[in-house]
Amino acid sequence: MENQEAFMLETQHVSKHYGKLEVLKDINLQVKKGEVICLIGPSGAGKSTYLRSLNQLETITGGKIFIKGHLLLHREHDHTVERINKKTQQQLLLEMGMCFQRFNLFPHKTVLDNVMMSQIGGSSPADSSSVWRLRARWR
Repeated sequence: MENQEAFMLETQHVSKHYGKLEVLKDINLQVKKGEVICLIGPSGAGKSTYLRSLNQLETITGGKIFIKGHLLLHREHDHTVERINKKTQQQLLLEMGMCFQRFNLFPHKTVLDNVMMSQIGGSSPADSSSVWRLRARWR
């Protein structure tokens, strides 16, 4: 492990720029297993950008992101210094999630059906049958 395994999530000196606009500036965070945290701040403070960066939906300009002690990404001056291999990245990111501020749901589906759509879409037929059995239990 490249980092202390005591932290499920850690960021060091994370920054994000859109041109000359600095959205994230030197963000440091350590989250231990079982710990619950909240990101609060005014609109435009960078909360969503930070969460999207953790999920690799945005690319940070600089800093390091660790998940479960693995260095997910290290960037400096908008260039990648080090990155975890794709397979391990995918495995780690599958354990993370976020709810988008402007999420789109199918109006003709139930809440459970909407939530399960991603689970069914990427599953093998064997996996999807177990999902459908779970779905039947919830009805």
